[in-house]
Amino acid sequence: MVTPIPMPSNDDVGTLIDLLNNAVTNNIPIDDVYAGMISPLGSYQIRFTGNINDIINNTLDLSSVSIENSYMAIMRLNKADRELGFLKFLRDKVGIAGIELYKIDTNGSIIKKELNGIPGNESVSNVPCT
Repeated sequence: MVTPIPMPSNDDVGTLIDLLNNAVTNNIPIDDVYAGMISPLGSYQIRFTGNINDIINNTLDLSSVSIENSYMAIMRLNKADRELGFLKFLRDKVGIAGIELYKIDTNGSIIKKELNGIPGNESVSNVPCT
């Protein structure tokens, strides 16, 4: 049985990159671009705050079978902490600095999720947004 993962997927990251490329082409501020998803564990957004040239020059196919398999493997290894798994996926497989994960609580507060520590001993910190 296939069980959905309550986090943004590799395809969601690919969609964000496509939206950012479209924004650049159409002179739309990249600050206005984000992708979101709603799950039983909360609502999440992914945003880009890095150098847009990293997006324009990116050739990674985030819908490829190898990236999908990498995403699934990382999420299986981090089943107890999906946010940690997703942030590791961004760092280790996507490799574009500036793609950030935000959680929106039911009370409307927004918390930025950051990966801390060294590989093999990482944790997720919560940074409240104002």
